[in-house]
Order: sequence, then C-alpha cells, then structure tokens
Amino acid sequence: MISWERGDVVLIDNYAVQHAREPWTGDRKLLASLWDDAEVPPAA
Repeated sequence: MISWERGDVVLIDNYAVQHAREPWTGDRKLLASLWDDAEVPPAA
C-alpha cells in the first residue's frame, strides 16, 4: 500500500488501464485536473 502525502501525483496509462478492461457497469465519477502554468504555486 502507498502512503499518500499532500502534493503527491499519480499518472495513469489510459491505454493499459481502461482499454484492456471489462465494460463499465454502475455509476462512476470522473475527476480531472488540467493546467498550463509553467510554475506550480506552493501548497496552501
């Protein structure tokens, strides 16, 4: 198990994770965050 800390980031290979799975059933929640700022502000 991984201990998450504030500021941790996960990158997921969509092809490996989504395209090789069984069809989706039930409710789902999609969360995404996109930005184009070259500088990341410090955590609050």
